[in-house]
Amino acid sequence: MIHKNKKKFFNIILNAKEKNIIHCVNFYSCYNKNFFNYSEEIILVILFLSYSIYYGHSCLPIKIFKNKKYFKKKNKFFFKLLILVSKKNKKWFEKVINSRSCSNGTQKTPLVLDGEYIYIYKYWYSENKIIEFIYNQNLKFSKNYFKKYKKLINKYYPKKIDYIQKITIQKALSNYIFFITGGPGTGKTYILAYFILILINSTKKKINIQLSATTGKAATKLTQSIFNILNKENINKKNKISFPEIGITLHNLFNIQKETNQCNKKNNKKKKTIDILIIDESSMIDLNIMDIIVTNTSRKTKIIFIGDINQLPSIEVGSVLQELCYNKKKNIYNKIIKKNYISVLKKKYRFKKKSGINLLVKTIENNQYNNIYKIYRKNFSDIIWKKLKTKENYFNMLQNIKKYYTKYLEYIIKTNKPKKIIKKFNKYRILCTVNKGLFGTNKINKYLDSWFIKKINKNNNNKIKQPFYHGKPILIKKNNKSLKIMNGDIGICLYIDKKIKIYFLLPNNKLKIIDPRILFNYESAWSMTIHKSQGSEFSSVQIIIPNYFLKILCRELFYTAITRAKKKITIYGSVKIIYNIIKNKQKRFSGLNKKIISLN
Repeated sequence: MIHKNKKKFFNIILNAKEKNIIHCVNFYSCYNKNFFNYSEEIILVILFLSYSIYYGHSCLPIKIFKNKKYFKKKNKFFFKLLILVSKKNKKWFEKVINSRSCSNGTQKTPLVLDGEYIYIYKYWYSENKIIEFIYNQNLKFSKNYFKKYKKLINKYYPKKIDYIQKITIQKALSNYIFFITGGPGTGKTYILAYFILILINSTKKKINIQLSATTGKAATKLTQSIFNILNKENINKKNKISFPEIGITLHNLFNIQKETNQCNKKNNKKKKTIDILIIDESSMIDLNIMDIIVTNTSRKTKIIFIGDINQLPSIEVGSVLQELCYNKKKNIYNKIIKKNYISVLKKKYRFKKKSGINLLVKTIENNQYNNIYKIYRKNFSDIIWKKLKTKENYFNMLQNIKKYYTKYLEYIIKTNKPKKIIKKFNKYRILCTVNKGLFGTNKINKYLDSWFIKKINKNNNNKIKQPFYHGKPILIKKNNKSLKIMNGDIGICLYIDKKIKIYFLLPNNKLKIIDPRILFNYESAWSMTIHKSQGSEFSSVQIIIPNYFLKILCRELFYTAITRAKKKITIYGSVKIIYNIIKNKQKRFSGLNKKIISLN
């Protein structure tokens, strides 16, 4: 028999679930066979932790549960539950942490109290497993280990490159787990190419090197960049057998099922044969993926993580790269067991020191958000600011966007060479913060589709209609193993020899041609969200910022957008909103940072 108060408590939860006030994942993490056995206090903590996990937090500070204002501000539903339990017992939270359902992790309990933080057991266990793995792996090498590579480093590494990059290779060779972090144009990929070159010249045996990334697009770009550098070097045929194969996503490498976000352990034997695992765009690695990496990678495998801690974190739980590499309180990069397991690249080769883009990037990296007004007032040739307050501003933006792709339009009318057309298109991109609404990709893509098809039909006797027409860019939204195309891949529809086909440029510079009739899960790619652009580079980007502030508009999002450009940025939006965006840094609660600092 359920007590009246408890029944009321459950009814509030069920009602909130039906109205989608709480996510179904939050509800079912609590609603199991033991649901009615837990006290209201424990259910509240588990449910609120589950809710917070949905927003990227692996744990929560215990002081939050004693703060009614926080609950009221965060979610009215949880505030109602808090009022119910606190009326019953003012020291309700002490009851939770002293119950059998909470431990320090030595026992498998639903909740774990670790210092100032409280966890659901699964996430506490993952964090500790990751820290233990990094600690134990980096104990393996002796101080003199990299001496055998010293001659090769001096022989193969270009003398023109700075000392920090050379030291980075030495450190990478001296650690089983190593992190290379840095902003755009700091030479991360360049270092990796020479790291691979030195390794394959250090032995006559084949080295199994696996390139990987968090997205298909990033894996493709990494492969192309490394191949371009290595192919310029004089490498003998024997050593060429160690050239890395085409990069794949972490989901494909570990056979992670999208529905469950868990890996299929049947393919674990393949991972044991990997000597070197290189993972690009590591800022997007979440806690669960990192757990899978450390659990399913052989202890003999050297792992190199590459990323930019200022970019967007993972969509799922955690900001793993930032947590492992940065001491937030002291504003310094971490060290572990008196060994550097990380190299920070600061010198940017892509931008000129006094360029607008370089100053804008530094402003965000150093949290100097007040400088945005100084940059706005200066007339930099590589940053163009456009207002987006009125209808007139909006229609002017649409006109400018059309002009943006006019060169591409003129180019595809003159030539029918797919490779050149794809490369031409990939020089420019429009980046949006959202999909829906006036400022979203859906509206912008629809507008450009209708404009472009009219222009094409003027130069073509055969009138072509939607959805496919000559020159249309296609963005793949879902991995397709049978067609061997990945989420994020971009192809171009081309009408050649009286047939419309979609052309994709592969990492080996070969073309993949697909009949559009068998293609599913795609959208126009005239514009794309900033999230989907992560891992890409363009000569020029146009960034559309809504004329109102949204919580999703954060510092990391804006930083990711501006660092996609090599030469020029056009920003549509209010400088006041951009100022607020730069101030709005994503905050995720995690224990990883404290745990790794405690090892010093």
